[in-house]
This record gives sequence, C-alpha cells and structure tokens, in this order.
Amino acid sequence: MKNLRCCRHATDCGDFLNDYEGIKGYEEYRSDLVLMYFADIDSVSGDLTAAELVPLQIKRFQLVAASDEDVAWIRQTLDRESRPLGTRVTQASSGRLALSRAAAGLPASASQTSTQ
Repeated sequence: MKNLRCCRHATDCGDFLNDYEGIKGYEEYRSDLVLMYFADIDSVSGDLTAAELVPLQIKRFQLVAASDEDVAWIRQTLDRESRPLGTRVTQASSGRLALSRAAAGLPASASQTSTQ
C-alpha cells in the first residue's frame, strides 16, 4: 500500500486473468496462479484494517480454485517476501489467505481465524 495524498492505493497486484497460459520457459513464475483481493479500509483514516486473498488458478482461460499444494506455495512465497516489511501471510481453514502485521497496522482480528 502506498499513501497518495489523502488516499491509499494498491500497486503492482498483477494481472487477474492473463493470456500467458501455454508460454513455455517461465513456469517457475507460476503465472497460472492469481489472487482475488478483499480489503477492508477504515473510512475515516483510510487504513487497511483487514485483507483476505483468494488463490485461484487459470486453466483454459477460466478461474478455478487453486489446489492445496498451490495455496501453500503462494502462502509461503508471499510470507517469505513480506516478512522483511513486517507483514505475515497466514492461511485460514477456508483456504483463503490473510495478511497481518506484528506491530502497527492490521489489528489482530484481521488474522484471528488464521493458521500457519
């Protein structure tokens, strides 16, 4: 999240549905996996109060639920890259991912139902 004067906006969230399917040589980047974002924003402060991410997979230009293995890979990758920024990514029993911060930022309720 970046501050832009009085509002915040998300940047670099990637393509939701792309046309990279079938392109060989870049499989390690997992362009077949995407996230649907659900953000709760405080209407007064503009702060992010909770964030849920739903992992999906693109198959034949359709969105399907990501496998348990793929969800685990996404969670581990995002958690590893987010830790230096003070953000953790956990997985709820529903398969959704949740963001949380150890210090200031997201409240504990944002990841209350999450497990690692």
